[in-house]
Amino acid sequence: MIILFLSFFTLIGCLDKTVTTNQELVPENVSKTPDPDIDTEIFHLNDKEIQEAIELGKSLNRDSYKSFIEKNYALESTSDNLGSLSKNKPVAMISTPYEEIVSDSYNKSQKFEKYDVEDAKYRLLLGGSIFFYFKTYGDEIRDFDNLHAVLKQDESIVQPYKGKLTSNSTVPELTKEKSPYPAYTKVMIAQFTDIKKNLDLSKPVELIFMLNGKEQSVTYSIEISKYK
Repeated sequence: MIILFLSFFTLIGCLDKTVTTNQELVPENVSKTPDPDIDTEIFHLNDKEIQEAIELGKSLNRDSYKSFIEKNYALESTSDNLGSLSKNKPVAMISTPYEEIVSDSYNKSQKFEKYDVEDAKYRLLLGGSIFFYFKTYGDEIRDFDNLHAVLKQDESIVQPYKGKLTSNSTVPELTKEKSPYPAYTKVMIAQFTDIKKNLDLSKPVELIFMLNGKEQSVTYSIEISKYK
């Protein structure tokens, strides 16, 4: 739900999130207005929980922050059919308002900047959405053209907001993470809105990330209700 610097995943295997100022947090192509007449909020945080997240973020250093993200929000795939594209398997995480507030607080504290409950409540504007971040890889720039993701539960399929993934960078970056190949990387964001209307969040949901259609995809089994 956030605009990030391109160093979003600078730690190998970790989703290292560095954010900009609050005015830049929500991009124009992100839905900010869930239907007020529908109970869409997935993660409700009260002031006590918001303050807890702020204090946690302030208490973390680089290593403990990395551990916090890896332990609580990094996703492990349950299956894939990537074949020769297995080298391009993305690094993935789920993002929640609690995690975002911890991340904001951590990043602000690293610069001795103020961050309080009122600042953090900006995050809750997107309470009806859930976000997934993918650090993707490709041998060529065109490898990023067909990336897609859906949520699936039994026969119910939920497409991302406006039917596509977004990114805060227009073109992939060169990388040496998996030298010599793949040569490029790009962070993709999947926003899903109003999913409570289509999915039973008390049951597991499949997140399917596609590199080039469903025949070349990675599947993650997620119990959304267990995330804070």
